[in-house]
Amino acid sequence: MNTGTKEFLQLHGFSDYDDDGFVVLPFHWKGGRCALPLRRVFDHLRAKYGLKERVFSPQELQEALFNEIDAAVQAGGFLDILFHPFLHTSNAHWSMIEEVAKRVKNSPEIWCAPLDEVAQWAAKKSEQFR
Repeated sequence: MNTGTKEFLQLHGFSDYDDDGFVVLPFHWKGGRCALPLRRVFDHLRAKYGLKERVFSPQELQEALFNEIDAAVQAGGFLDILFHPFLHTSNAHWSMIEEVAKRVKNSPEIWCAPLDEVAQWAAKKSEQFR
């Protein structure tokens, strides 16, 4: 975002969620950004967050995501998981994504929703998301 982004989005009809129209959802490189463990270009970020230096296998990524999901559930926290389909080109990667999706879908403790619904929910919360 830059200084004109909010005005541009408001001009094009994005809903107002707080005083200036935006809710900022937490962004966690370590937990939900599934490109981080998969690309050598992110070696420095993996080191910064105390992760393995080498690229994760699909099984290692699944285990790491399950740990992040469990931690978010236990804390009553927020976690968004972003998969980049162009990085998941093997059957093993797609199987891992399916397992993570099943875990989220089948857990009665997890609310999974489109980002616009999440933003509306966050707007009703405390200053934590603004």
